[in-house]
Amino acid sequence: HVEPRHLVAAAQQVERQKQLYAQQNTSLKNLQDAETQLALLRVTAPLSGTVTRVNVKPGQAVDLTTVVAVIMDLNRLAVSTEIPATDAGELKAGEELQVNESNFQPVNGQDAHSTTATVSFVSPSVDANNGTVMVRAALPADSGLRPGQFVPVRIVTAVHTNVLTAPEASVVTDINGQSVIALVNGDVAVQTPVQTGFRENGLVEIAEPGLKAGD
Repeated sequence: HVEPRHLVAAAQQVERQKQLYAQQNTSLKNLQDAETQLALLRVTAPLSGTVTRVNVKPGQAVDLTTVVAVIMDLNRLAVSTEIPATDAGELKAGEELQVNESNFQPVNGQDAHSTTATVSFVSPSVDANNGTVMVRAALPADSGLRPGQFVPVRIVTAVHTNVLTAPEASVVTDINGQSVIALVNGDVAVQTPVQTGFRENGLVEIAEPGLKAGD
């Protein structure tokens, strides 16, 4: 149970013992005991950083297991996210992850208000509750983000170019489990089987011989 007056008193006792020791009126052990008592009352941070949360109040009783405060190095932040286990197979440490600093929608796959992080950890285990894998990525020192902030992230594992896309809502599954679209020819709409690929921003990649842009 440490109060500010205890810390002041311990510091004053150290100074008094120093003066007495200089005058040879006390022992080295008494001085060392006073310094030890003062050290026990001080809470020293294990690293340089910024205090982001204080969990105790002056006068509150604490023990050796109490987390007194949270300190963060704001130049070494990381973003964590959970991704479906089915998408985690090809993701490895060192790959890039795009973090959007606002809720603006991406344009052409890029967001003017974004920063790039580097994947530093991909969990080897799957969360049985939701089938996801934990991923952490180190943010650059100038990211401008704050501890505890929620941000949308985007991980590009592969890029397909020169492909056809259709609105995601227009691709449905028929009774045979096949993905189909309603291909309109004049006044007639015919269900046409398609192969689907990537899905992003409300669009789905489709492929089928004979399909072309504008159909």
